[in-house]
Amino acid sequence: MSAVTTRALRLAFAAILTSTTIARAQDSTFRWSFALGPTQSMRNWGRVLCGGTAAWHQCPSGMPMVTGAAEGQYHAALGISRRMPRTALVSRMEVLYSRAITRPSTAYPGSPILRALSDEMFLTTAGFDWLATPDRRYSPYINTTAGVGFNRLGWNADSLATEPNRHSTAFTGLLAFGIGFRTLIGKREYYVESRAFATAGAFSVISPLSFGIRF
Repeated sequence: MSAVTTRALRLAFAAILTSTTIARAQDSTFRWSFALGPTQSMRNWGRVLCGGTAAWHQCPSGMPMVTGAAEGQYHAALGISRRMPRTALVSRMEVLYSRAITRPSTAYPGSPILRALSDEMFLTTAGFDWLATPDRRYSPYINTTAGVGFNRLGWNADSLATEPNRHSTAFTGLLAFGIGFRTLIGKREYYVESRAFATAGAFSVISPLSFGIRF
């Protein structure tokens, strides 16, 4: 082996070792995160509230049935995380706001079920990221979290209306599963992740795609 090759291998090994040391050091403290991205509304048709207050099978005659909005718009999330020592786990807590709407063209005029014109969700979750390469500057990961959610639907009994004149709310427990990829650049961590939230009852269902930074 030539001297040039030997030196190149030593430099490469030193770079990997330095990267691992930096990654461990930066993961050992609490890190704040902020993320934004688009949101997709999923399976909301059929998750129905009676006038926004009761299950559909308890709906009196003449009371409108309301379901979540048709078109996801965006979400924003604020969180805190910390690497668990000597493991591939990162514990995390997060609060997330998501918004969806229904445009007049998707309001289904004449249907007995009304689409919510505005659909807001406030979620609080806690869980773990499972890192594939925990000691490197970059790593794909799997995310599992659980928490509680608050859903606020804005609707109008006139299926042709474009603005809500009534609001209904609901609470639920939830689970979330997703995949992501993170990388350290300097002292900050950048990540992208996609998650799907499983909720109970008439609560709206979303799948956010997040682009975030950890400080």
